[in-house]
Amino acid sequence: MPAADLPAGCTMHAPTPADLDTLAALLVAHGAARAGKAQWLPPAARAWIVSVWETPGFVVERDARVIVASDGQIVGYCTLWRPDEASGYFVASPRIAPGCEPLGLDVALLRWAEPLARQQASALPADVAAALNSWVDGPDPLAEETLTYAGFRLAQRYLRMETRLQAPPPAPIWPAGMSPRRFVAGADERAVYDLIAAAFAGVYSHDSSYDEWQRETFAPQQMDPTLWTLAAGTADGAALAGVVISREDSDDEGRIGWLEDVGVHPAWRKRGLGLAMLHHSFGVFYARGVTRCGLSVDARNASGAVRLYARGHDADWWPGNPL
Repeated sequence: MPAADLPAGCTMHAPTPADLDTLAALLVAHGAARAGKAQWLPPAARAWIVSVWETPGFVVERDARVIVASDGQIVGYCTLWRPDEASGYFVASPRIAPGCEPLGLDVALLRWAEPLARQQASALPADVAAALNSWVDGPDPLAEETLTYAGFRLAQRYLRMETRLQAPPPAPIWPAGMSPRRFVAGADERAVYDLIAAAFAGVYSHDSSYDEWQRETFAPQQMDPTLWTLAAGTADGAALAGVVISREDSDDEGRIGWLEDVGVHPAWRKRGLGLAMLHHSFGVFYARGVTRCGLSVDARNASGAVRLYARGHDADWWPGNPL
């Protein structure tokens, strides 16, 4: 990296495991500064960093960089991450310490990532399309302006929605012939993946192979299958019609039930199944003493998900993009 791309006194190099706690704190502070509140705590941020570093094909010394200020503090972090090493979906999302945004550190990190992405993309089969993606935490006009300047275009915008359960949620009303059940480890993984693939067909953030989905979903401190809601017909061997993939998390306001995916098979939409699964999932968390639930949703979702979630409970809206 040419020295001219960095402010005087700053250096760029690969991180080491000794930097994990510092990087986790940086991610938490970065997100809080943009979204107005911390959306996760350092243990979850650290687990996320580790999960990226452990992605098959990811090499920390090659695919991750930190920027260190003259006082030795890490003030910037970025990875060139490919969730599935067989795909051309690359992600580079610079994270900058609050107060350091005007220094152009994000530009320097993007200038590091882009040629590396081109180099790795050149080794892909000719029929695999490659694209460099990035995402922004919360309303962040400066970051969006930087990405636009760097040649990125806005592809999707997400809303973060939260609900506070002041009383037990309404009892779910299940469509005729439909009932909830628990996830069965060792038996349901493939069925849940197939349901998610059908429910989110064409949504790039869910376009992942089974192996990639399984690795990310069941990584430590990611989703908690004991909290999932599966909906299937009451007949023996009936296929899944819906699923809620969730976990218990915490942020600066305390415990929160996070609904990562709420998927309804296209054949079962418009029958009240999504609302029943929401109410059932809220009840699961309420029984555990978790009185706040949240999720993120594509603001342009064509299936009516935003309206569904607003109906599911009185919801607070936190506009922005997911972490």
